[in-house]
Amino acid sequence: MEKHFKNRQVEEIKGNALKNEFAEKMKLTKSQKTLYHARMAELEDIQSLGSNIKKWAYEVEDEVKNAKRIVSRDAQLQDQLSQEKRKSDILFYRLDMEVKKREAELLSICQEEAAMSEVVNILNMSIANANTDLEVLQNEHKRLTHAWSEVIIAIKLRDNILFQVQDTMRSGVNKVKFGWNRSY
Repeated sequence: MEKHFKNRQVEEIKGNALKNEFAEKMKLTKSQKTLYHARMAELEDIQSLGSNIKKWAYEVEDEVKNAKRIVSRDAQLQDQLSQEKRKSDILFYRLDMEVKKREAELLSICQEEAAMSEVVNILNMSIANANTDLEVLQNEHKRLTHAWSEVIIAIKLRDNILFQVQDTMRSGVNKVKFGWNRSY
């Protein structure tokens, strides 16, 4: 019975450890989801900015063409516009690299979320198995407790019968002693 009680305690400790681990994994999953949504919002902002920059780049190119038509011989203006285009190209390149970096981060977050989901499923199965084991142990404990209570009742009944027999024997011995003494 003590062995079963210790086994039950061990299983309860394991169950509590699994529940704690599950709670920590759920917190981590929630934080990852929050980070995922934040990164998605950043990605949308960056993509919007990228499309605006492309639009601006096209507008700058159009302005360059108009400036060339208006002042076709002005090399200084053309050089200035070309520098602005280079800057916008560099900016566009940097933003494009940032978008690719964010997309890679998004992919990584999605993979982590899938892995966390798998861990959560495994933990749920472990908890279900632990609960089943705990239920079996509780039923065994009830059965053993019932058996022991029947044994205790039988021992009490035996003791009562023994005390009655001993009382009967004492009274019989006393009767014999007193009866023996009276015959003299």
